[in-house]
Amino acid sequence: MASNKPLICFIHIPRTAGTSFLQAVREQFGDRALFLKELNARCEKVAARLRDAADIDIVAGHQAYGLHRYLDRPIHYATLLRNPTERYLSEYTLRLNPTKWMPTDTARGERTPTVYFEEVAQDFVKRAKKLNSWQDKQARWLAGISAKDKILDPHEILSTAKSNLSTFRFIGITEHLEKSKDLFNQLFETKLRLPSKRHKRSEVKIIYDQLDSGLKNFIDSRTSLDREVYDLGLSLFKAQTRG
Repeated sequence: MASNKPLICFIHIPRTAGTSFLQAVREQFGDRALFLKELNARCEKVAARLRDAADIDIVAGHQAYGLHRYLDRPIHYATLLRNPTERYLSEYTLRLNPTKWMPTDTARGERTPTVYFEEVAQDFVKRAKKLNSWQDKQARWLAGISAKDKILDPHEILSTAKSNLSTFRFIGITEHLEKSKDLFNQLFETKLRLPSKRHKRSEVKIIYDQLDSGLKNFIDSRTSLDREVYDLGLSLFKAQTRG
């Protein structure tokens, strides 16, 4: 029998400290949580797994907004948002896994990893242009658009994302993770405890302020919608935490 108890749907946007946050969720909810392992999980497939699953209180993973369209059960949406520039660079550097991409001469010790990492930014635009799924990822996912969906008009993406975000029960901010945890606990009457160490930190670090103006402009062009969505999320977060 389907449950009428609201289901928490946590949209885990990559590189927002969601893995660390969801470790605390896993410890809190145990078997009452469903964690999605696939990237860009389709809402209809997730809903098929949840129908009649009255014992599941939260579903979390890499999924776009829209699960409520496929379930009769009430949905409380939740997510973490991160400064768009930092999130974009973080995703890039994670993808550039040194153990996978490090050149042979570096692996042999003929060139130090430090020198290699300093050269990474020179290759940034060439790689990033091939990966459109990074562009405005927070806005796209909150608008209900996954990586495989068609690209809509930017104004439509932005207005839909902001409209959807305004209905979220919980909006956390990566830069205020401890306060975000406290807000989650307050809203859902839980006792989350964040792990002492963050997960999936990249060995490569690109500092935005150290990039040339061309690279900065490129990054800004790829995160313009995310910036507006983040600003809205931050204002909503501050309103809730002040209250």
